Amino acid sequence: MTRADRRFDSSIPGEPIAREALLRAPIGICQLTRSGEIAFANPALAGILGFSSPAELQTTLDSASLFHEESLRDSIETLAAGRLSFEGGEALFRTREGSPLLVHLDGTALEDGSGWIVFVREAGREKEREVELARTLAELENTMQTIPDILYTLDVEARLIRWNRKLETATGFDPEDLRLRPGFELFPDEEKRTFAKAIMDAFATGYAEFETRLLSKGGDTIPYQWTAVPLEDARGEVVGLAGAGRDITEWKKNEEARARLEDVIHNRAREWQLTFDAIESPIVIADDSGRISRLNRSARDLLGEDLEFREVVGSHLGEWAGVEPWHSILRLVESPREIAAAEAHDAESGRSWHIARSTLPATHGADGEERAPRTILIVRDITKMLELQEIARKSQIMSAVGQLIVGVAHEVRNPIFGISATLDAFEASFPVDQDSRQFIEVLRGEIGRMSELMQELLDYGRPAKLELQQVLLSEVVAQAARACGRSGEHARVGIDDRVSPDLPPVRVDRRKLVQVFQNLIENAIQFSPAGSSVVLTAAAIDSGSGRWLSSTVLDSGPGFGPGDLSRIFEPFYTRRRGGTGLGLSIVQRIVDEHGGRLEPANRPEGGASMTVLLPLEPG
Repeated sequence: MTRADRRFDSSIPGEPIAREALLRAPIGICQLTRSGEIAFANPALAGILGFSSPAELQTTLDSASLFHEESLRDSIETLAAGRLSFEGGEALFRTREGSPLLVHLDGTALEDGSGWIVFVREAGREKEREVELARTLAELENTMQTIPDILYTLDVEARLIRWNRKLETATGFDPEDLRLRPGFELFPDEEKRTFAKAIMDAFATGYAEFETRLLSKGGDTIPYQWTAVPLEDARGEVVGLAGAGRDITEWKKNEEARARLEDVIHNRAREWQLTFDAIESPIVIADDSGRISRLNRSARDLLGEDLEFREVVGSHLGEWAGVEPWHSILRLVESPREIAAAEAHDAESGRSWHIARSTLPATHGADGEERAPRTILIVRDITKMLELQEIARKSQIMSAVGQLIVGVAHEVRNPIFGISATLDAFEASFPVDQDSRQFIEVLRGEIGRMSELMQELLDYGRPAKLELQQVLLSEVVAQAARACGRSGEHARVGIDDRVSPDLPPVRVDRRKLVQVFQNLIENAIQFSPAGSSVVLTAAAIDSGSGRWLSSTVLDSGPGFGPGDLSRIFEPFYTRRRGGTGLGLSIVQRIVDEHGGRLEPANRPEGGASMTVLLPLEPG
């Protein structure tokens, strides 16, 4: 209080302690004279009426202006009646702004009869708070009753002490049936343990969430999701539990429907994936930048590496473009869209592919996001088809040439037979001296060569009749090597047979296969220098086109010339002394008839190699 506020301290009755108590009292106190003047007012009263100080209040108001409207007459009459005290009365005081303020008055008359001491407490604001509290509680109660979820309160023994109307409508119980009813009685027997555990968890941890079925009065059950939290009193002691329950029937139905839909989608996706992976032709889907967005199992296997799909999807085609057909696939993706197909060939494996291209237009996803156009590439292995086409082409040529050769050979054999018979008759009919015999032997040698040539022509021209059986390649090669032994000795060329008897058997015509290796070994001996050896090797190999038995005849000769490799299988083409040029043509035909391949090559260290590839599984 300021010094100015204390200028009327001399009017305060009593001792200094009493005066200080009046000034510091938390309730309003004033002294009214019989003439209606305010002889004293404390700071609390000034604050209640909105004044900054008691001095301002005293200079502004008197008893007539202190009271508001009708309260003025009643209050003054009460005071004028000379009553010594009054208790519990209410009056309307006027605030500094002139608005009414309901106050509660207690008072007593001064002993000298000069006036009264009046004690003032705000009644209006307390009333307002009570009304506001009652209104808030009513709104809260209405809100609780209209909430579609169940709200509940339990005591420490888990008995119901408060709930909203939803619990009554959901269970069919009356309020009297629910009051102090044990909570576990609202659940089926098999789920009471769940409720008990949730209650203990809530007390122990401060929160519990659980799911049970709510048991109705008629015995029906409804799935509910519950929460529970402890309730504490003002001293912090737990006095019960409160929580809420939500009917999850529709949610359960939606979850079941969603699960069924997910199963359908999963099964359809699985069916699509299995169908996609079951397609033998590799299929690759890539965006315009060359990044792989999807591929089937055949395409993954075509990579030739043991990779998971997640390791390939999202990678760039450039990572695999070092080999075919991936190099051609990348070029096709990067080429203009008008180019719809391409072909690729891998010289190392001998495989060929046809690559067809189509475009998947831009689409919009469920989120509205646009997906860029993508390229679909279907890769078809045409190795077998090209081989068959080549075989068919050769067969057509050989068939035409064969018919011509067979006809010529038949016609030539008759004159040869006539010449041979005439020579025999001449030798038998006329004496032959030593000089004449030399010419006769030359004639017989040339006739023999012509007969051998005619036989080779007939072998080349006739259709093959294979007598297939399972044989060991080591036995076939050994038989051919023995047949060529005398030629090797004469040329001083060794034969090194390294073919293992442990190789798997192969289904072939033994006699014709011996003919194949005998011809190849003879050629190798013919071109090998004296003192060298012809090496025979074999192994079972796996390639992209199947499993093969590979056998090779190696020599140390000059090898094939630049123009030889493209022509060595042509009829009548030869570089062998005394050769007819039909040997390798016949060998190739026999190998082709077995479904195999004949591959000539030059060795890096010098010399030539002839490799016979025979399928271990019949093609």
